[in-house]
Amino acid sequence: METIWIKEGKFNKLNTEEIKGLSDEQLIAYSDAKSENSLKGINDAIEGMMSKDDFEVFKKELADKDTDAKFKAYDEAFIKLQKQIKDNVKGVSKPNEFRKNLTEVAKSIKEARGSVGYKAVGTMAVSTNVTGQMPQAEREAGFNNVVRQAFTIRNGSNVYPINSTLAEWVEQSGIEGSAGMTAEGTAKTQLDWNYTVANASVKKITSYVKITEEMLGDIDGMMGEINGNLAYQIGLLEEAQLITGDGLTVNLNGIEKYAGALDLAPLNLTVENANNWDVLGACITQIKVNAKATANRIFMNPADVFLSIHGTKDTTNDYINPVTVVPNNTPGGAPSVFVWGVPVVESDSVTAGEYIVADMTKFTIRDKEGLRIEIGLDADDFTKNLVTIRGEKRLVSYIKANDVEAFVTGTFVAGKAFLETA
Repeated sequence: METIWIKEGKFNKLNTEEIKGLSDEQLIAYSDAKSENSLKGINDAIEGMMSKDDFEVFKKELADKDTDAKFKAYDEAFIKLQKQIKDNVKGVSKPNEFRKNLTEVAKSIKEARGSVGYKAVGTMAVSTNVTGQMPQAEREAGFNNVVRQAFTIRNGSNVYPINSTLAEWVEQSGIEGSAGMTAEGTAKTQLDWNYTVANASVKKITSYVKITEEMLGDIDGMMGEINGNLAYQIGLLEEAQLITGDGLTVNLNGIEKYAGALDLAPLNLTVENANNWDVLGACITQIKVNAKATANRIFMNPADVFLSIHGTKDTTNDYINPVTVVPNNTPGGAPSVFVWGVPVVESDSVTAGEYIVADMTKFTIRDKEGLRIEIGLDADDFTKNLVTIRGEKRLVSYIKANDVEAFVTGTFVAGKAFLETA
């Protein structure tokens, strides 16, 4: 079957089976010839229904249009002719015949526009044949949150609840006299002291999130995400306050408010080439001597832990330090590091270059209200479809006056200068 035979207009004689047997090139020629024939038939029909001048203008408008654009133009012409018969414009001498011809034009346009078109077969590729995201992306559930530090101060502290908003305790002070060896018939030695009532007030840590009802309802897990972020931010501030809080106005009483510097006189200027481990050992000793207590925590910045462990070597590059590393039996757990028998706790809340050595059983934290998260409406939230979610906790922290010697803090630079021989 030759392509030229199709273009001569003989395609009307092809049946369905013959069309299926055409090659790709013949199918393209068949489609083009059919479209051209349909357009010609519509063109001839409309020509008989327009004035000569109108039809010449119409043909000029079609001159540079592609097939689809021509069909659109015929649609517009058909609508115009419909209006002409409706309005019974002068020039329509045979309305019934005009209506009949108009119906034929409409039928021809419908059949021509509904014919199947073909395009040349080509290679398919994602870059050229796909619009949009294919294949469909597979998203992990949940959120990748900003990095969060671990909280360390509560662990090992003296923690228990409080019902009031004011914590009180009684401190002994001003001891005078002492016990003495007494001979028969002689006066005994006298002893006396004072009592002072001390106190600390409950303080509050808060934060809140304002969010639209749409975001809260449309994003899976958003409520849990808000709860987790509120809890973390409140815990982060608590951690910082438990170390640096000055106790004034709304602040908690932190360890550094009470802790003293390394100043045990017998240790001053006694160590040659003092290093960080010497400083920590001296602090442990000072707590034993002055507080009659046993240090159970050394808080250091993670960078200082690394530098202290790996920064002290002999001439053969062997480590010189009093560090003991104990394996952690918990799967995936980090090993425990001990210095002079006291565990080292790495904390981002401790400034690099500084340390805290302490008997944490002497640091009291009392919770008035644990973390509480509530949801409600604030101001014009209702009219704006907003929701306010707030989180807060209330607590008090303190070190009693007779226990302050159980806490030593400072910088490694100052500590080494205190110990270094003259």
